[in-house]
Amino acid sequence: MSITTEDLEELASLGGGMILDSKIYNVDELLKIATKAKGTNARITIKHALSFTHQELNQIASACDGNVIFDLS
Repeated sequence: MSITTEDLEELASLGGGMILDSKIYNVDELLKIATKAKGTNARITIKHALSFTHQELNQIASACDGNVIFDLS
């Protein structure tokens, strides 16, 4: 079963938290998912977040009211 970005957006809008990999999802996709999570208290963890710029990380964090964890290891 393949889960699309749209499926993840819907899940986030319903309050579902998730762990996502930046090697699979680009900044635009993560921003869309994070925006849907806004106001739901859904926690989003992004693995391999060092692949993004400081500005991109700020955009993602802002998009979901800070309910995001960036794995910078």
